[in-house]
Amino acid sequence: MTRPRLLVARARARLALLVPVASVVAAAVALPLLAIGLGDAGAESGAATVLAAQPARAAATVVTEQLGDAPTTQARRVRAAIADRLPADSADVTWSASVTTAVAAGSAGQEARIAAVPSLPSVAHVVSGTWPAEPTTSGPVPTAVQADAAQRLGLRVGDTVAVGPRSALVLRVAATWRAQDAGAAVWSGASDVGSGTDDGVAGPFVVPPRSIADVPGTATATWTTTPTTDRGRLVAPDGLRRGLSAVTAATSGDTGALAGADVSGTLPATLARIDVGIATARALVRIGVAVAAVLGVVAVSVLFVLLRDARSREDALFTARGATRAQLVRWTCLETLVVAGAGAVVGAVVAVVLAGLLGHGTTPTVWVGVLTPVIAVVVAVATAGVVAARRTSSVGATGTWVAVVLTVAVVAAAAFATWRLFTVGVPVSRVRGQVETDPIAAVSPVVTVFASALVTVVLVGVVAALVARAVPRWRGFLPGLVVRRLARTWASTAPVVVLVAMAVAVGGLAAGLAATTSAVDGATASAVVGPAVRVTADGDDAVDDGATVVAPTAGVSGRDTVSTPVLTDEVTAGDRRVPLVAMPAAAATDVLGRAGAAAFRDVDVPGRAGTALPVGTRRVEVTVRVGQATLDGTPRSDARGAVRSALWVVDQDGVAAELPLTADDGADVALGETGRLHAVLPPAAGARGTTWRLLTVDPTLTFSSRPADVDAGIAPARLRVTVAVAVANVPAAAGDRVLEDLGGPTRIPLGAAASGRPLPVVVTTALAAELGLRPGSPLDLDAASTARTLHTRVAGVVERVPGSASTTAVAADLPALVDASVLGGPAVDGTAGAVPRADETWIAGPDPTTLAAQAARHLTVSGSVSTRAAVSSTPVLAPAVGALAGVAAFGTLLALLAFVGGVVSSADPQRSATSRALGVSPAAAGRSRVAELVTPVVAATLGGLVGGGVTVATVAAPFAIAAVPGATGLVTADPVVVSAGTFLVPVVVLAGAALLAAVAGRRTRRAVAEGGHR
Repeated sequence: MTRPRLLVARARARLALLVPVASVVAAAVALPLLAIGLGDAGAESGAATVLAAQPARAAATVVTEQLGDAPTTQARRVRAAIADRLPADSADVTWSASVTTAVAAGSAGQEARIAAVPSLPSVAHVVSGTWPAEPTTSGPVPTAVQADAAQRLGLRVGDTVAVGPRSALVLRVAATWRAQDAGAAVWSGASDVGSGTDDGVAGPFVVPPRSIADVPGTATATWTTTPTTDRGRLVAPDGLRRGLSAVTAATSGDTGALAGADVSGTLPATLARIDVGIATARALVRIGVAVAAVLGVVAVSVLFVLLRDARSREDALFTARGATRAQLVRWTCLETLVVAGAGAVVGAVVAVVLAGLLGHGTTPTVWVGVLTPVIAVVVAVATAGVVAARRTSSVGATGTWVAVVLTVAVVAAAAFATWRLFTVGVPVSRVRGQVETDPIAAVSPVVTVFASALVTVVLVGVVAALVARAVPRWRGFLPGLVVRRLARTWASTAPVVVLVAMAVAVGGLAAGLAATTSAVDGATASAVVGPAVRVTADGDDAVDDGATVVAPTAGVSGRDTVSTPVLTDEVTAGDRRVPLVAMPAAAATDVLGRAGAAAFRDVDVPGRAGTALPVGTRRVEVTVRVGQATLDGTPRSDARGAVRSALWVVDQDGVAAELPLTADDGADVALGETGRLHAVLPPAAGARGTTWRLLTVDPTLTFSSRPADVDAGIAPARLRVTVAVAVANVPAAAGDRVLEDLGGPTRIPLGAAASGRPLPVVVTTALAAELGLRPGSPLDLDAASTARTLHTRVAGVVERVPGSASTTAVAADLPALVDASVLGGPAVDGTAGAVPRADETWIAGPDPTTLAAQAARHLTVSGSVSTRAAVSSTPVLAPAVGALAGVAAFGTLLALLAFVGGVVSSADPQRSATSRALGVSPAAAGRSRVAELVTPVVAATLGGLVGGGVTVATVAAPFAIAAVPGATGLVTADPVVVSAGTFLVPVVVLAGAALLAAVAGRRTRRAVAEGGHR
């Protein structure tokens, strides 16, 4: 027989073992390729999901310039200047232009926004009519009006609208429309696309692009850049971020299409945060790949040991006929090269096909796809050669010391990598604008898992040896026999222990990392966003004339939906600026859950100031009596003047409004006269069942003529006027004050005064530590919004203030803060002054996505709508965690395969005969066989659980914090060591081992019963 035929026959004889070798190599090749391809693609798809959940201004960059004389040319030049700085196909750049001017709809005058939006048909749908086209003849310009604006103005298709002074332009309504997503990034937070109004300005009236230059007024042009996706994944996000930075830099130049332009939006910062999450997910995928490689090497070595032992008699025959050991090793290596090569090719092909099917066309990179099979084949051949060169599977003192030294080395490496991870804080971070991964910190999970498995092997071997020495003192024969067999076959048992321990540890790591990341997600969302939905409205920091109900929630509804107004501000505490969050303490639990209850638990809410209006009141009538002017107590009838008044009201949540008090004829109340004035409460009162309280009347004294002998600026005496007010049908709402010519602002309180104590506030632990605060400490806060000093008292110290996005923050009760700001007193410097505006609405409900869409649809002031999904890492990290779970499943299958191999290889016919000769009953022999097989697996499972717990405790928190956008430096994480998924792999391993051991025990029992023959 020729040598090739001899080799083929030799391989065919052991095909039952070579096929598993090829299968393991194929799986060891396919799994890393799939993990890298699907994991990386999944992280990029998750990044696109996170970006889509961002508020509009965080998901786009907007370049703004004044509209040029040639809009079309300007639009093309600027778009090209932006696109040239961005990677190809990485973003869409859409142009629009708008101008705010007066329009006459029917008999009413109204400010409106006229806009040109060429992309409107792709982001909106027609409610009535048809999209307007470029006009080809003279006459009215066709326009598409936002449907709610059209309804509010009484416009229908075919109506005409005069634009500008003297009707410089006439529009004809061709269509009404609604945005498909009013909160989309392309709208940059404009409220009129959803509700038809932006702070009282109606619109948009969309006209053809060439007609925008004909609209009277100063128009602005905007170019909005939004990222694009390819098969659900962002295209070159890192390059896009750098390109946007280059766009911003170009606007500061003196020449070029972008010179002098304004840039808004925080898309680059958003992409920077997302990039860190993607890099963290990739690091976790590589961790899974490394663990899978170790598992594959161990499993292949087990199979080659079984193959060598099975060929012991064949190799002895070959040796007797002149074959050398080196020649047998070369045959084995050649055989392995063919088998492993075939398995590697199959694994690579399967990986590419599955990656394309499951990953929407994703395939691993060429170098990864080529290098992985080559490495797998080389490792398999080397392992086969090393195993074949050894004559026996037993292990002596040298092998034991090698195992101990290896274990010590790996444990030391794990300790060093863990120390490095704790030193750097997070394995992935952004340094000088670049995402950097610390290689030592990133491999800490791998070496920790491997170290735990090796420690388990050593401990199992040591315990088995120690117990075997104590066997002679035992009375039972079979327990001693089992222990001695375990100690004697420790070398063959060790690979199974390693596989089981690593599989269990990796499964625990995947479960713990998922649970820890979820906890960090929740903590970060609470700290950064706060509620389920957060609505922020643009506008002044202080309350202006008129109603200032921020984000009306009449259209935001749903089961179990609650909302509350919130004031956010910056205050100076000590020598540093910190965020202030003020909301009704009574609503904190409903809107924020346990986090709100903890943050506002210690806030002592004082009694409400002012006087309550009857429920359902819509119009407030006030009688204002103005006395004659006096000078040093002497009436001066020759002084002429009047008093103009405003009414301050506040609702039950602390939202204040300054309403003008007017007479029916619009005149002010003259000196010496009495006027009956009125104010209309904001419409939200009826819609939301709001109850209002009257706080003050602010009279303003003006003189049209003063007596000749009075010098208002120099003379020490000044003219004084007494003003008395009384609210109709509210007896308690009355008061008077003396106004002084050219004096400061005066407010006439209507009812109870504000609290006479400093304002109770809650501070975070970090701020309390920095400033040396504790409950009861006084604290002065200088508010940025009103430039007034708040005198406060620390009522409590909490870990964090929800929604503040800072470790140092202050929380206060909104109604108490507003009452004190309006009325003055011990809590706020002065008796009258600016009142901070509640600029946000926080909403809680079971369906945040729907609530956010409703909020964007009903906003009447431009702003942003955020949800907790904006800071979630789950979409980015889930594929990486899935890869780790896949590695755990791979390890479980390999462990069971090795277990089966151990069962088959240890089935010695002489054992049954020996047991029968020693008088061992078949049942006892079967039980001893089960115990012999199951005991190492149970020990390995326990070791894997401990190792997985240690790994989660040391690495899960840093990786979770690195993955969650905005979590670094803001929240701390307690690793979730035990979760529901922790025990999934152990249950599968133990169930499989128990089943296989039961089969082996049954076979042993039958063999003993039949006389030792199988």
